[in-house]
Amino acid sequence: MKSFDVQSRSGNYPVIFAAASEVRAAFQEIVAGDPVGGVVSSAVGSVVDSAVGAAVSLDNAVIIADTNTEGIAKTIQNALGLTKSGLTRSPLIVPPGEASKSLEMAEHIYQKLIELKANRRTLIIAVGGGVVGDLVGFVAGTFMRGLPYVHIPTTLMAQVDSSIGGKVGVNLPAGKNLVGLFYPPRGVVSVAEFLETMPHSELRSGFVEAAKQAALVDADLFAKLEALPSLSVKNISPLISEIAAVKIGIVSRDEFENSDERIVLNLGHTVGHAIERGCHYEGISHGEAVGFGIILEHQFSNSPALPRLNNLFSKLQILPQVLPSTFSFEGALSSISTDKKAVGGSVKLPILEDIGRVVVKEVDIKTLTDFLRTPGLLSGLFLR
Repeated sequence: MKSFDVQSRSGNYPVIFAAASEVRAAFQEIVAGDPVGGVVSSAVGSVVDSAVGAAVSLDNAVIIADTNTEGIAKTIQNALGLTKSGLTRSPLIVPPGEASKSLEMAEHIYQKLIELKANRRTLIIAVGGGVVGDLVGFVAGTFMRGLPYVHIPTTLMAQVDSSIGGKVGVNLPAGKNLVGLFYPPRGVVSVAEFLETMPHSELRSGFVEAAKQAALVDADLFAKLEALPSLSVKNISPLISEIAAVKIGIVSRDEFENSDERIVLNLGHTVGHAIERGCHYEGISHGEAVGFGIILEHQFSNSPALPRLNNLFSKLQILPQVLPSTFSFEGALSSISTDKKAVGGSVKLPILEDIGRVVVKEVDIKTLTDFLRTPGLLSGLFLR
């Protein structure tokens, strides 16, 4: 088992990775639904004991998941003995997908917590990917001005990226993550085998963020991704903690995005978020949209790193061939001006000068949108 500390003004917190050699036997029991006292429960217990202290007990805990991770949530509940204790005998379940990252869904969870008589010492355990983590983290950070929470990420994207760094929030019709806060978890526990329960599309989506992080600062790590014969849980699992360590280092140095250091993690996200909005957050995953964003932003900047990015995504068949039929080009472009990084008609774009070397460029929004209007640009990218 590997553990990394994230530096935070709110208190450092651990990100724990259970190695395959340590959890395989326990995992076989977990997926069978049998209570175990092995690595998973020990890992979560260590986070709870060290981070939230004796004042917070698992007898005062609530697990929240979506319908895709309900089975894993029940496994965690068994592992922690919460079937006989805790505030509820079963996890709270929300619908899957980006639509759940809303103020309405947050209000729904607030009401459930009120009904359960949750208090400021109630421990919230989020079991799921980025949507669950963002939503539950937002609820934990705002209900009663803050409850402790632990994230158990179940997707590759969440394990290497979204569960780390304390950014939580919900969407508005005008754009993604426009309402939120920095609210670090009390700990993160990643179990690579949980990825086996996710569809391959989730693995592809998370791989985009993995490739992004490697490309930002570590050419050797990016080369390891290029050397993968195929994308599978078996092939990517040994690299997960190494990839996540990139983000752990960045957010530890720039927790609140006070400099350009943390902004580099938004590589591909300005255009990627625009594509998501143009698709009405349906029919395309966050990672796929960011992958398209990475390619388009690097085409726009004539980056010498573009061929290697293209080749990697192509070799492992990461990006879809077409956008959803509901895609609105103008709807996508309109969201760029409301991007959180947009100021005074310009936006900051992290761009790779080479693999392992990134710069942040201030780009005129009109110039960027005019580029995206280039005849044949989108059709050439999506219909290849």
